[in-house]
Amino acid sequence: MTTNKNHTVIYTGVTSNLVNRIHQHKTKFNKGFTFKYNCDNLVYYKEFTNIIDAIKYEKTLKAGSRAKKRNS
Repeated sequence: MTTNKNHTVIYTGVTSNLVNRIHQHKTKFNKGFTFKYNCDNLVYYKEFTNIIDAIKYEKTLKAGSRAKKRNS
């Protein structure tokens, strides 16, 4: 999960290379959601050995409320 400097926006995603992905967010490599809302501060991550489990977890978080995301 990443957020902006004011912690008003939360971005949740899945990646196989966290270091590279955070670098992309910080350098504004992709012009998508994280670029638009300046979500480049890593606030939470969880490692998985299986990509299917990671995607399921991400979908669970995205289906929840902002409060649920803060408490995960």
